Amino acid sequence: SFRYHYPPAEGNKSEVPIICLRPLGMVLFPCTPIPVRFLAGFNQAPSCLVVGRGRAAALTLPASLSNCSGSTRRKETIHAADFLAEAGKSRLDIAPIVRGAKVSLKLGITIPTYTWPDMDYRMARTVVQEFAKRTEDLGFESLTVWDHLTDAPGLYGGSWMDPLVCVSAAAACTERIRLGTHILVLPLRHPVLLAKEVATLDYISGGRFFFGVGPGWSKPEFDAMGIDLRERGRRTDEILDAVKLLLTGKDVSFEGEFFRFDHVTIDPMPPKYPEVWVAGGSRIPDALSPDKPYMVKTVMQRIARHADVFTCRASGKLEWVKRDFETVAAFLESAGRDPATLGFAHVQATYVVDTADPEEALRLQRPHMERMMGSNRSWDHLRECYMVGSIPQIVEKLKVLEACGVEHVTLQPAAPDIGQLDLIAERIAPHFSGESVQVSES
Repeated sequence: SFRYHYPPAEGNKSEVPIICLRPLGMVLFPCTPIPVRFLAGFNQAPSCLVVGRGRAAALTLPASLSNCSGSTRRKETIHAADFLAEAGKSRLDIAPIVRGAKVSLKLGITIPTYTWPDMDYRMARTVVQEFAKRTEDLGFESLTVWDHLTDAPGLYGGSWMDPLVCVSAAAACTERIRLGTHILVLPLRHPVLLAKEVATLDYISGGRFFFGVGPGWSKPEFDAMGIDLRERGRRTDEILDAVKLLLTGKDVSFEGEFFRFDHVTIDPMPPKYPEVWVAGGSRIPDALSPDKPYMVKTVMQRIARHADVFTCRASGKLEWVKRDFETVAAFLESAGRDPATLGFAHVQATYVVDTADPEEALRLQRPHMERMMGSNRSWDHLRECYMVGSIPQIVEKLKVLEACGVEHVTLQPAAPDIGQLDLIAERIAPHFSGESVQVSES
């Protein structure tokens, strides 16, 4: 669920959220019949429209239906998606959750494209194609991939297969689910080649691709590419500027600190620039990473300038995630951007075991989590960062995130075990089946 503001009617200063689902910019439960009298003047000056499971309601709408077509005016009810298409608002901008709004957490899956020690061709096919098809079949909100070029011992025990190749393969064997990089290490790419890859992904996925990016942190992969890790933030910002220029105009030129090009056209140009999900977040201090245990100002500036969604990573404590969202929202306000224009997401890793016994769950999870996460961090550290414990404990952690306004959590199974998808779908997802909850005011 996302919050979207329309201008209030003349003389009506209240603003009430519309709740909508955006896998493809449609209203939540688009087949819900809504009395046309609630939609009067919607295209111009309503206070709100709230669509929930099996119901719809609206407040303080003008009596006129002058902004709807004649066919709409003659109907007593209309489906929400049909109305928005007619009213010219069929592709709503993504909107954020703010305090006091209502949010329903959506779960996505990060397919485990980790370079497993025993990986062979069959396993590679399983973790990409088979995981992708099963993720879509089970009705998850999104399918994403992680990215590390080489081993990243600061957080992990290895690296991941190429994210853009894996997303392309996933796009080829799915039809509906949203696909994204979650998170692409942007400073390692050249903006012209990357723009071509993003445009191609947008087309072959039918517009399902979202562009999740971050600055990276692992020195070995920067060294391998001949890039100074200290430049990562400035390179990230410059690449975001350049890619957007390339994918929103033709015959464009660019001159920055690191990249320069003249009269470049990227074809085919996407009909709409993909959503940008910018990652960041507090990190528990570690000698192998330069990242800080707080939100850095340059990251928040990047979010304010470029992000449709802020993705908080899983390298800090649960309470830090909540604090980071609040910090970013406050920064946006101070920078003159309405926090209501930003979505909030979180990336996570888990290994679900079918038990309500917390100690037994941790015993079974530990070898799987340590295989993916490596030996640099202690088991206590991993327990602080990731979704481990019994199923009730994992659900409770997700409920905490939902209550503080997180809209989207992607879970990466810490094993190439496709049965993990069924466990998440059967034992965790039903707790987040679409009922909105009030966002905490505290």
